[in-house]
Amino acid sequence: MIDLQKLELLPKEIYVIEQFTTYRYYYQTVLLWEDLIQYAEKLLDQYSANLAPDHRSQHPSHQADYVWGTMVLPNFKGTLHHLLDGLEDLKAGFLPILRRMSSIRNDLIAQWRDYPYDWMDQVQKGASVVFKEKRDILSIRATNIYITSDYHDSQWDYKNLLEDRYLIGINFPNSLPKYKLNTAVMIKTDEPIMVTGIYRSTEPYSACKFLMQELKMGAENDDDWKLAPEVSAFENNPDLWTTPDTIEDPREVPTTWILVEQVTENNDADFVSNNLGISQKGGEKCSKTGYWTTPAQPDTRPYFTQGEILPTLSQTDWGEVYWYFDGLD
Repeated sequence: MIDLQKLELLPKEIYVIEQFTTYRYYYQTVLLWEDLIQYAEKLLDQYSANLAPDHRSQHPSHQADYVWGTMVLPNFKGTLHHLLDGLEDLKAGFLPILRRMSSIRNDLIAQWRDYPYDWMDQVQKGASVVFKEKRDILSIRATNIYITSDYHDSQWDYKNLLEDRYLIGINFPNSLPKYKLNTAVMIKTDEPIMVTGIYRSTEPYSACKFLMQELKMGAENDDDWKLAPEVSAFENNPDLWTTPDTIEDPREVPTTWILVEQVTENNDADFVSNNLGISQKGGEKCSKTGYWTTPAQPDTRPYFTQGEILPTLSQTDWGEVYWYFDGLD
């Protein structure tokens, strides 16, 4: 018998998972990827225009004009086109598109392993530090999305998503939504997922997980649905680990997954669904008073009133700037 009283719901964790599955978080990450490409491309143009006389005597991996110009940046751009190509499908609600974020992670791993970027400092002092900062932000955001999107049954560990290092690009409201378990929707491991949503396992020391109703890869009929996975959980409470010998690894175990739902109070849920999807281009009149965010300046959250002209931020050299409504608080 499941004792639901022992199942802790962490509002911050659930809210973060909700944000990781949004079009806005995905699109902002795509724009940051495009910005990284443009930053590296601009530096490469300057680097290539001033090659040293003995440049070709270096190992090919250190000939940035060759490896970055013919391999790294073309791969990055191919990924960008792949991500952009899925935007309309994601906007229409086709959530498997979220998994395309694995391409960013794979590209960055390959670049980090095989192709140095210290050449950037030859063009501009400190440029490699800026590139690394951009890359690290992208790596975290892309990983957030593809783990959340049930990529190869990847899962967060218990309380991972309470750590600040995972929360890049997340703006929290003053008061987090309240959540509850919907015991009318419960799925056991290896049963078909029939309702898309965030689920809580009956294993107490595990994280919530986003599960999608979708056909299995290579399904031969229209009702061959993907099955619910095992859960990655700790046997004992990690909060009680006091010495290295008490630390344990998570284990994969069969479980029952229970759907998590947001508690609606004073139409708050309606406000979220009706307003947080608003986006506008810089230069347009603000359609709603409140706080707004933009990937062109990810660490800011300015307040605009209805009718005010949204900034174009031409000084950032970003290109077209889009603003996203982020609430009243």
